[in-house]
Amino acid sequence: MENQDLETGLKYCAAGGQVLNCQEIAGLSGGLALLKSKEQFQRIYFWGKVFGQTADYYVACGLRNGDFEFPTKHFFFSGKEFQFNALMQPTQEEADRIVELCGDKPLTGAAGTQLEPPKEGEEEPQLDENGEHGAEFLRFVFFAIILVYLVYICSLYKLSESEYLPKLRMAAKRHASAAFPEELRPFINADLSRRKQFDFSDVITGPVGRAWASADEQVVFVENPHARIVVDPNREHGADPGPTLRECFSRIRDTRENGKALSLAGVDQVRPITFSGEDVLLDPEEAAGKDDETKTPGSSESWADLVEALKISAALGPDIYEAAVKTVVEAVRAARPKGPLTVIGFHDTNEWKMRQDGALVVERPEADRMPPLVNFGNQGNFSGDPLEGKAVLTPGPEMRRIADAWASAFRLAPGQDFLQPKEFAHMEPVSFNRPYPGGHEVRFWSAELRDMPRCIVYQVEFARAALLGHKAAAELRQPGSSWPATDDAHVAWVAERLKDASDVLRRASCP
Repeated sequence: MENQDLETGLKYCAAGGQVLNCQEIAGLSGGLALLKSKEQFQRIYFWGKVFGQTADYYVACGLRNGDFEFPTKHFFFSGKEFQFNALMQPTQEEADRIVELCGDKPLTGAAGTQLEPPKEGEEEPQLDENGEHGAEFLRFVFFAIILVYLVYICSLYKLSESEYLPKLRMAAKRHASAAFPEELRPFINADLSRRKQFDFSDVITGPVGRAWASADEQVVFVENPHARIVVDPNREHGADPGPTLRECFSRIRDTRENGKALSLAGVDQVRPITFSGEDVLLDPEEAAGKDDETKTPGSSESWADLVEALKISAALGPDIYEAAVKTVVEAVRAARPKGPLTVIGFHDTNEWKMRQDGALVVERPEADRMPPLVNFGNQGNFSGDPLEGKAVLTPGPEMRRIADAWASAFRLAPGQDFLQPKEFAHMEPVSFNRPYPGGHEVRFWSAELRDMPRCIVYQVEFARAALLGHKAAAELRQPGSSWPATDDAHVAWVAERLKDASDVLRRASCP
């Protein structure tokens, strides 16, 4: 929570027994304000309190002014004096040694505490007043680095409230943001504009999801902090992205050299190009040597660097996002094992592809075009019913009832006959399973929750213009490299429409 929202934000934690006393609030307010001024941060956040045996630690996160593409985050800790000091990331050797020595031992709260006595003949290390060279400090850093990264769960603190979980009916999951992690900077195409970067991900679903959860107390929204370039949660993916990424680059090279039609099906858990075919992540043969002339282009070393950067980025972002989704869903399932619960994969797609000058005006093939409002994916046919020999994630009648509530809330599709879909999806405000039938995430959660009564799972893919608003959508149809500012009034309007639809469904006893 931001420094200026400290007291308000802490009220949401209080119902779960997590509180700070007056002295802590006053100390944090002053300490964070001083840190923000001293370090010239654009924003400063209180991350949390870590309990120790004899004293506690307080953790802060500051955002440095700079490019959004690579947001620079800096973490600090303090003791009871609220004088914040930088958290330093340990080396791999230090981290391994800390795990070996500490295991699950609790922190003492004294940053200068040594984990092992000096060897015979060695002097005890001299520490400064902040314990800067203390092993406990390193262990604390290791603990914080693993747990801290930016995962935004809208209304997360409500999950501690015993009266809240029984009311929760819906969990919406954002596919991806636009932010690139710093670890991938050497491999990112330097010519990629902000517009190309933002159009590559479901960037507008973040503000909409947060506004929806804020407007509706029965909705929780879990946001993926990173772009799909790290790993796409909506694709099946393993621990090692290397083999599929090699095949992905191989197909791209083959298309560019021989003019073959490009298909990345099955190999795009990390997608290195935009949907207009422009490079986002450079082939290591191109990236090697850009920052380090000792690296040989195309060598195993340059590939290893890329794969390692992807693994680190995934561990600090999407992996924590996926764990957060599981935490939310399991908390709700434990609180109300008989349901109801709706899990939504929340996406958006631009109905236009980008021209070289940045204008989003290139029309998709007609079969791939989006409906003006939203596409519902339940792995069924164009009416939401099962395909022959296959099961759907959500039954067709239920899917159509949900679609009708959403379309009515947005004041669209008054005469649309869902059982008689038109030839192409773009001809009607709402579509089922075209162009998107639902991806890996919703398939996974449908299987995970199949034994939970009154639980439904589906994917929504909004036409991006419907979430951006007319002004922003019109701006993107003009040449340029920037991305329009979020239209807060339109986002709030969309959130209210989503709440209205949910209210209608709840009154009808739908999940």
